[in-house]
Amino acid sequence: MTTQPFVQLINLDRDTERLRQSEDALSAIGLQFNRLPAVIGTDVADNHRAESLKLLGRALYPGELGCYASHLRAIDLFLETDAPYGIVLEDDAVPGLDAEQRLKDLVQSLDKLPEWDLINLGKPAKSLMTPVDSAYCNASLGLCHAHYPPVTTTAILWSRAGAIAFRRLYSEPVLPVDVAMQNWGSQTDRILAFENPVFAARDGESTIKSNKRKSGGSGLKGIISRIRRIATNKLRARKNLKLRRGK
Repeated sequence: MTTQPFVQLINLDRDTERLRQSEDALSAIGLQFNRLPAVIGTDVADNHRAESLKLLGRALYPGELGCYASHLRAIDLFLETDAPYGIVLEDDAVPGLDAEQRLKDLVQSLDKLPEWDLINLGKPAKSLMTPVDSAYCNASLGLCHAHYPPVTTTAILWSRAGAIAFRRLYSEPVLPVDVAMQNWGSQTDRILAFENPVFAARDGESTIKSNKRKSGGSGLKGIISRIRRIATNKLRARKNLKLRRGK
């Protein structure tokens, strides 16, 4: 079995310039990838509108449906390989200046890391976090247990067990995929993130999830649903923080 992650880049067929930019940026850090054609949101049936209205205060936007379906497809393709880990990048992911070395250091530490399903490579863990013990990885990596996981799917790294678990529990789009991951991670406490992420998002909105409705926002119901969701996740995160630091 290879020890190297299976790397995929989600990219819309029409976004040839974004693909070229990604090829240039990733080749510069020695990262080879498999292109995954992004799913068009309008091709995805919204079969869980009532659940979305209850949890989110609105239906999912077409771009959110397409993004969710694209990430599920990325999980499926990863699990078809024998790779122990899978990296999924969206085509607005831009590697940091030290990304090549940090990725090498991270990959060398993956087998030793305890209790993790997903590592967020693209957004910092800003609050409610605990540094990963230096017995498992070099402290200079800045890797943390993200008790309140950051919301983004710009760049993520799956373990096989994590990908299998998420695919089983969240096989249908009810929430945006990054929000679903935050909900999941705040419950399991098995998502890691960096104080200083390995990747950043290119300026401008991701075209993979950009085809949002121009009107008909979520209104008061959406605001209440968001406040309730954030409060619940932060309550879980604080409990996990206390448990982690008490170990």
